[in-house]
Amino acid sequence: MFSKKRLLAAVFLLALLASFFFLKKTNILNAEDIIVFLKNYPVLAPFLFVFIYVFMIVLLIPTLPMNLGVGFLWGGFFGGIMALIAVSSGAAISFFISRYLFHDYFNRKFNNQFWQWLKTRMQKHDWKIVVFTRVNPAFPFALTSYFFGLTPISFLKFILSTVLPVAFPAFLFAYLGHSIGGIIVGEETNQILRKIFIISALFVFMLIFYIAAKNYFKTKNENNTFGSDVK
Repeated sequence: MFSKKRLLAAVFLLALLASFFFLKKTNILNAEDIIVFLKNYPVLAPFLFVFIYVFMIVLLIPTLPMNLGVGFLWGGFFGGIMALIAVSSGAAISFFISRYLFHDYFNRKFNNQFWQWLKTRMQKHDWKIVVFTRVNPAFPFALTSYFFGLTPISFLKFILSTVLPVAFPAFLFAYLGHSIGGIIVGEETNQILRKIFIISALFVFMLIFYIAAKNYFKTKNENNTFGSDVK
């Protein structure tokens, strides 16, 4: 039987999916139209922005144009605060949905050696892994929020390790959106995303290569030492 939390998560997810298909059908699910829409409703705009931003995170829709747009609408400081609230709320809801809808099923279905090893790493390093994924755009923000909901990490550690690292980028993009006097859409946004992703991916690759090489030489030295002792 579903608990109240699971039922709430299921209802919320279904409502978001229904909203997504409605907005997709009406062809208004793009950043430029959203910003124009918000400008026409200045009183409700802050609440609508947070709702739409959370909606986009939960449904894995790219949010960089919204980060720039919030600065255009409300300036770097207040725009950064609103972006941070929206990002944190979206991450929390994604974690909540994953934890109460998919956690038990996933851990039963994929209870293999690799997943056990991964959970052990999460138990040992928990918040450090979350921080690492948050400061590196090579890891999809929303997707990792769902992933962490499947792991043993507590919600408090997850949300603190999310809010603190994303605070600086939230204000940075808000100030950028404010400074350019509008929202970057289309090909310009895609170019920014590609550059950020390439740089981040290279950083991750070098870090993984360094860790792998370090572990390899450490194991090799241990084996050599063991062989010398045997002789």
